[in-house]
Amino acid sequence: MSANEYHFVTHSRVPGMVEEVADILADVTDLPRWWPSVYLDVQETKPGDEAGIGKEVSLYTRGWLPYTLRWQFRVTL
Repeated sequence: MSANEYHFVTHSRVPGMVEEVADILADVTDLPRWWPSVYLDVQETKPGDEAGIGKEVSLYTRGWLPYTLRWQFRVTL
């Protein structure tokens, strides 16, 4: 890891009905359409099972701070 690389592990709980979250995660590559100024690129790297469990996604995002982030998430539940 270089001096400007960081590794963060987070666990997020998202408020909402399971069905609402599942619908968003089912078509995660559509996130840039919803919020193009934040989600610069979204790639599904592993599809997961028929319910989407195990799906892995790679994201390139930007926020209020003057830098961008590359990060991944995995659907676990």
